[in-house]
Amino acid sequence: PVFFTKSQREQLALQRREEEASEQRKRLEEQRKHFSSSVERPSDQGDRHRQRDKDGEHERDRDRELEKERRDRDREREEEAKIRERGRLEKQSEREKEKELEAIKEQYLGTKKPKKRVIKPSEKFRFSFDWENTEDTSRDMNFLYQNPHEAQLLFGRGFRAGMDRREQKK
Repeated sequence: PVFFTKSQREQLALQRREEEASEQRKRLEEQRKHFSSSVERPSDQGDRHRQRDKDGEHERDRDRELEKERRDRDREREEEAKIRERGRLEKQSEREKEKELEAIKEQYLGTKKPKKRVIKPSEKFRFSFDWENTEDTSRDMNFLYQNPHEAQLLFGRGFRAGMDRREQKK
């Protein structure tokens, strides 16, 4: 690999483009020469050729208009995207300002910490035999564990491990 500076790379790219353009021009000229030498128009067909040229102009005009409309639509989309981006940036900056203000308030005014519950010394060593419903772990919170699936293993007389649950319950 050979290192080229930016200016050298630009110069090489320009040379390549010029060579490609000159080759393309040469091809077009050769095609025109070939086409004009192989086809000679009779004078009675001149009207038809002129009409064809007019049709070609109409098509080119139509193509130009369509291209212009497409460019306009692209521009509008870009402008809408820019407007949306500006709005998003503004909202983001507002949120950052609010966070900054909250941080300043916290720094100067202090945060509101929940007060710790003060336990009296007499209650500190007293044992409570009751429990709250929130402390109850006998019933699972998840639905899957409330209804466990019983395996249908067929051992012995057709019961799990040869035991009849109905008889055991009796």
